[in-house]
Amino acid sequence: MSEFSSHMKFANEERLKEIKEQKIVRKFQKQLKICAYFFLFWATFILLNSCIGFSSAPFYLPEVKCNHLEPSDNCKYLKSLTSALYCFEIIGSLLLVIHGLLLIALIDHIKHLKLIRLIQRFTKVVIILYLVLIVLRIGVYIKVQSEVASIDSNETDQGFGNFLASFVDDPQTAIAVTCILMSCFFLCFLMNCFTVRLTNKIEAFIIKPPPENGSLQINSETKRSSSDGSGDDNKRKSSQDSNGSSDNNSTKQKTNKSSKLFFWKRKESNNSKIRSQSSRLLQDEEQKEEDDAMDDNNKSNKYRKQT
Repeated sequence: MSEFSSHMKFANEERLKEIKEQKIVRKFQKQLKICAYFFLFWATFILLNSCIGFSSAPFYLPEVKCNHLEPSDNCKYLKSLTSALYCFEIIGSLLLVIHGLLLIALIDHIKHLKLIRLIQRFTKVVIILYLVLIVLRIGVYIKVQSEVASIDSNETDQGFGNFLASFVDDPQTAIAVTCILMSCFFLCFLMNCFTVRLTNKIEAFIIKPPPENGSLQINSETKRSSSDGSGDDNKRKSSQDSNGSSDNNSTKQKTNKSSKLFFWKRKESNNSKIRSQSSRLLQDEEQKEEDDAMDDNNKSNKYRKQT
């Protein structure tokens, strides 16, 4: 019973450890899913906005007095600046799409170390690229505003509202929309930083999983003993722990030996049964042969008497 109870205790500890690991993995997968879907949603919005801008506002503002068929030199330059501004947005959105797809792949392969390290490096590089693209877009926007003022002096400048909401006519609404979109950009930057931290946690979890409950209890007991007792008590407890571990090893060895002995005894008993059955069959066959021989002799003697 003691051996059976030790086996059951060990199995329960392993089961608890697996359940704890599954909970941590599910938590990581949920956080990765939130980041991935946010990146994909925000990338889709930026791509749609850029494509609509390319088609409906090639000069950044729809009311600019530029001929679409035969633009002047200033309008051509303004169009090239606007195209560069939209290209910066498209590059950022494509990086977000790649980032989101990598995180979705990590959800299904969360214990793949190479994929985790690839996402870590990609995220660090992408954060730098996002900052560069933001600085370039701000510089191109300032240049676009100056070109628009030189082409059309009657165009009303909405100021800060034109930075991300040039399609809105009301200046106050344009400023509000620009603030909302800039807060989304800032949230995207924070999500990238959170992704770096999250992948670091996942890598640490895979390389060194959380300890078992028993080891946590042992560590807490040793800490309490070190704080309350003296050095002799620590030595005694360490010797007790070593004795306990040796006892556990001896019990495991005994259980293995007992299981092996039981297996061999059972095998020998089966072999002995097979041998006894084969010997019985041989005796029965010999008895039948003797009976057949006696019958043949009796038949031959009767035949002789009759003749």
